[in-house]
Amino acid sequence: MDEILEKIPDDFEYANDVKKYFNIDKVRVEKNIDYKTSLYNFINNKITISENQTKLDKVLVIVHEFIHAKQPLYLHFMNFILSNSEIVLFIFSLYLIITNKFYFDFGCLYFSTVTASMIVRTAMEAHAVNKSLVDIKYVLKKYINEEENKKIYSYYKAINSKYSWLFYLQLNLGKIIRSIIIGISFYNIIK
Repeated sequence: MDEILEKIPDDFEYANDVKKYFNIDKVRVEKNIDYKTSLYNFINNKITISENQTKLDKVLVIVHEFIHAKQPLYLHFMNFILSNSEIVLFIFSLYLIITNKFYFDFGCLYFSTVTASMIVRTAMEAHAVNKSLVDIKYVLKKYINEEENKKIYSYYKAINSKYSWLFYLQLNLGKIIRSIIIGISFYNIIK
């Protein structure tokens, strides 16, 4: 796999080619050694490429992040608002539980918010994951031949098939744990 990856240029040149492929002009790209993974920040319209990923990971992740950059802005805002509202509601729920003022309607509000937040976030990620597996074949055509492209695509497809459930679990694990905490308290109130 290393000899195939050597044909793919460094992060910035590759990212600029991906940017051209998606016809996105205004997204900025930068590197960061402190980040564990690459990410797209819709507020700054910037993709940060992590120095802590292997080249094999970066090749797909950069495409993945540009797909996020192409997603509608309202989805990013909805995800941002729902995710942050869920955290605020969780903290406020804990306060209400500690002070014995937690009530049924507030529990319903919390669970509705956490559910909507998980649906939006998971849908955005599922779209980016699945579309990146399609687009990576076309992006890499510029650098590698068809046989090498199939080899890399097969690797990504196998990883996705085997570990995607773990990715989605990790994506929502904090929300699931917070929901269990509130759910136990909610159950004690309604029984």
